[in-house]
Amino acid sequence: MKTTYYIVRHGETEGNIKLIIQGHSDSPLTEKGLEQAQLISEQLSEIPFHTAYSSDLGRAKQTAEIIIKDREIKLNTTTHLRERCFGTYEMRSYDDLYKHYIEGYELLKKLPHEERRSYKISDDIENDEELWKRFSTFISETSGMNEGKTLLALSHGGYMKALLLELGYGEYEKVLTGRFDNTGYIKLIVEGNQMNVEEVKGFISS
Repeated sequence: MKTTYYIVRHGETEGNIKLIIQGHSDSPLTEKGLEQAQLISEQLSEIPFHTAYSSDLGRAKQTAEIIIKDREIKLNTTTHLRERCFGTYEMRSYDDLYKHYIEGYELLKKLPHEERRSYKISDDIENDEELWKRFSTFISETSGMNEGKTLLALSHGGYMKALLLELGYGEYEKVLTGRFDNTGYIKLIVEGNQMNVEEVKGFISS
């Protein structure tokens, strides 16, 4: 039997507005972010979620709490759904990161997928292979016990884009340079060892 996941990005944060790298660090939702969370709650109101999971980071957890506030379901937090770790560059600007590792980022654009996913920009920055390992662990821990059910999973934009790349969604080059809007989501169907993207909302490809 299949298990259905709605993997949703959190609402807008103060760090998003300031173009700050949050990673495993955190910043609160803005007023707009709170409104986005309420809106996606309404848009998903007819989806019969059995239970909810969230990254343990505050911005994802807060968004999840708003989405399920009128539902009698449990919210479980997990480190497996966290955003990519950016090490010493967390809470610094994206410009700082790109300027420091410009050669590495240019190389990433040219590498084939298998090499790219395992390439490390820096020892303390997670690569896509490490993100996929975390996600695979999450799926293995939750899919079997929830066969035939629909689950909510709150996560983060960079993490979710890495999932699309791993799952072969769309044109690789366009996904590679695209991004998720706040509260965009992936509807993922898991059946046995198969994972299929059924719907994507709020992803902007280049």
